[in-house]
Amino acid sequence: MKSGNSLERSSLLKLIDPEDLQLSIPRCPYPQKNDSSWSIRNIIYPDYDLFICEKGSGVFFIGTRKYAIKPGDMLLVPPDETINAEKDKTCPILEMTAQHFTLLLFGSTDFFQLITYRVLVDASDWALLPALLEEIKKIISTGPTDSKQSLMKFHAITRLIIMEFISRAYSGDREQERGNVSLILSMISHIRTQFKKPDVLQSVMTGSPYGYSHTANLFKKHTGSSPKEYIQKQKIACAKKILLTGGNVRTAAAESGFEDELYFSRLFKKYEKIPPSRYAESFY
Repeated sequence: MKSGNSLERSSLLKLIDPEDLQLSIPRCPYPQKNDSSWSIRNIIYPDYDLFICEKGSGVFFIGTRKYAIKPGDMLLVPPDETINAEKDKTCPILEMTAQHFTLLLFGSTDFFQLITYRVLVDASDWALLPALLEEIKKIISTGPTDSKQSLMKFHAITRLIIMEFISRAYSGDREQERGNVSLILSMISHIRTQFKKPDVLQSVMTGSPYGYSHTANLFKKHTGSSPKEYIQKQKIACAKKILLTGGNVRTAAAESGFEDELYFSRLFKKYEKIPPSRYAESFY
């Protein structure tokens, strides 16, 4: 593992695994066709709202900042900002799709508070975008929008769009936020590639610029698990895949980094509430 100083200078985007980002969408996307009477007046949203312009043009004010949108543009409105908007009077219609969401790192930290980014990006060259927006409209038209299947589709499409927005909008890391988060992400990256090794806990902790206790407390604050627990969970996740593909308990224990099969079985049952010998059959 690299030294602590080297770890802290790594870009957050390079360190973050998409599975560490928890996306929540409180409602389905909202495709809209707005005529000359449409406007937004002094609205404050409690979450993020992503507007995607499909046809026509308009003007948004986020606080005092003015943004003109055109087809292919994506505009991210942050929470707790006063929003005003109106359609461009020279075009007959303003067609957009809007989506409210939150995106949390480790389920607790607002991802956008960790980075600097442009709120308005041009995605007109993203060939996949029109098809994704059409799929949203298709799901809504065939309904119901609150079914489990529909919500899963909305979630998957929204994640794709937001990840594309981030890749285009990202400018850098917020220096006041990046240090500890960057360290935790580096530790997680190290654990995910080295969890089978018996000395992984020692190597990941000695790579921190802080003492053992402070590092462990920081790690648990951000992830909800201690470094030791996180390593155990990685091993158990690996073992589950082996068991589901036909491996026996001994093979699953050995190939996921456990030297003691009995200890593996006890730990597996602690986390999964079922013995590893019965895990595969529980899916049938």
